[in-house]
Amino acid sequence: YTSTTELWDWTKAVLAGKSERKVGSIIMLDDSHAEISRYNFFEAWPCKWKGFEFSQDGNEASVEQLEIAVEKIERG
Repeated sequence: YTSTTELWDWTKAVLAGKSERKVGSIIMLDDSHAEISRYNFFEAWPCKWKGFEFSQDGNEASVEQLEIAVEKIERG
């Protein structure tokens, strides 16, 4: 979950031709929001984005997908 536009802004910049590689982490949390695992990635850039689709009945969660290409990944 994120409430900032940082990922969207990064994706737009790359799609516009501005190559910007970043370092980041994907952190998995349990139900109490305690960290259970972490994946650190390096020299990464967004390579594919898929916007959310509306369901006919309106009962499904909206999901966006961002695929990130990475040079290196480590489990922390």
